[in-house]
Amino acid sequence: MFDAAKASGEWNYTQGGAKGGSEHAKDRAAKWGDCTDYVFAASQVALDSTGWKSLAKYLTTTQFRTYSAGLIAANGYVAVSAAEARQGDVVVRGGHAGLFIGPSTNGRILGLANNGTPATENTANHDGVTGVISFDPLNASQPLFFRQLVPCNP
Repeated sequence: MFDAAKASGEWNYTQGGAKGGSEHAKDRAAKWGDCTDYVFAASQVALDSTGWKSLAKYLTTTQFRTYSAGLIAANGYVAVSAAEARQGDVVVRGGHAGLFIGPSTNGRILGLANNGTPATENTANHDGVTGVISFDPLNASQPLFFRQLVPCNP
C-alpha cells in the first residue's frame, strides 16, 4: 500500500469546488484530488488483484469519522486500534487522511498524504507537497485507523 502511494508521485490538491470557490475538477487518473482520493487510488492499485476494488467505495474523512462499523465494513474497511495499526492502513485525523507509515523514532504518528487545503468562497485552494506529514493528536482530535478489507477467496 505504502509503495503504491509513494510510486504514484506528486498529486495536485483539489476538492473540485466542494467547499465553494473555484477549483480544478477531481480526476484520480490524472492525480487531481484531495487526501482521500490519494488514499483510495493507492489502495486500488495495491489491492487490484484481491477483489477489493469491487467491494470498496470512496469515503471522505467525515464518513471515516462518523460511519458505524457496519457502514465502514460495507465500504471496504474495518477500524483498527492505534496499537493494531500497520503500515498502509488509512489514518484520519480531523479533516485529513493519509496512509500510515508508522511511528517515528520519537513517537510521532506519520502518514503519507496529498497535503493541501480546500478552497472556500473567498480563498483559492492551496496545493501542498504530497509526502510525509504528522497525524499526531491535535486539540481533541485523535487519529483513527482503518484497514482495507480484502475479500477471502473461497
